[in-house]
Amino acid sequence: MPFEPRHQKPPVQRALVRIGADVRQARYAAGLSQQALADRVGVAQSTISRLERGCAPGVGLWVIAATMATLGFRSLADFRFADLRSPRP
Repeated sequence: MPFEPRHQKPPVQRALVRIGADVRQARYAAGLSQQALADRVGVAQSTISRLERGCAPGVGLWVIAATMATLGFRSLADFRFADLRSPRP
């Protein structure tokens, strides 16, 4: 279950979970283990695990950017942010 601190707003949590799912899917497609990706990015395997589970609100932008570049994302547009819009009443 994703980590959801009390101060975290639902749209932010949804974004973290969506980014994590996209990272996991791209990592699988690249045939990389979490450890192999972590080694390429320069972080601990546990950081990749937390990022993939949406449990990493404190992960720095450089980690996300390095992970994106390593997995071949060209921009944030490669993430599926359309899924994050709040439902309208």
